Amino acid sequence: GQVTGAINYLALGSHTIRSCRFFGNDSQSVGPGAVRFDPTSDLPTLLLENSLITGNTSVSGPGAVSNDGPASMQISNCTIAENHGGGTGGGVFLSSGDTTIFNTIIWGNTSAVSAGQDLSVWTNLLSSVLVYNSILENLGVGAPVPSGSGPGRPRRD
Repeated sequence: GQVTGAINYLALGSHTIRSCRFFGNDSQSVGPGAVRFDPTSDLPTLLLENSLITGNTSVSGPGAVSNDGPASMQISNCTIAENHGGGTGGGVFLSSGDTTIFNTIIWGNTSAVSAGQDLSVWTNLLSSVLVYNSILENLGVGAPVPSGSGPGRPRRD
């Protein structure tokens, strides 16, 4: 796709993507290779569950999934692996909103930017991410998920 490889979600309302396979999608822009969540308000929620997201690419965006809007996203029981981003975040890019990652594997993703510093999950100070019962490779600078929580800091429970 031009903006996003598969799904570019910009509308209001809550949605669930369940038991799907995103494979071989390609974004020719700053959007991710598979799923972009960018609603205009903080009301919607996106639930991405029981899905496989692999082999997706983006020319200048994250490789697989992004949460760009002020709303909340939950990634549950998914595998996000072997995606490549031409921009920041090989696996999951979180620039806004709250994201919960539960029982998910994020592994083997690559990013052309940051020299391997943010291959699996990248977040900034405008977003927060909570991680539970998940396996992540190369979070931040490749360190284990730190304890504590807050904007821009993953939390291990």
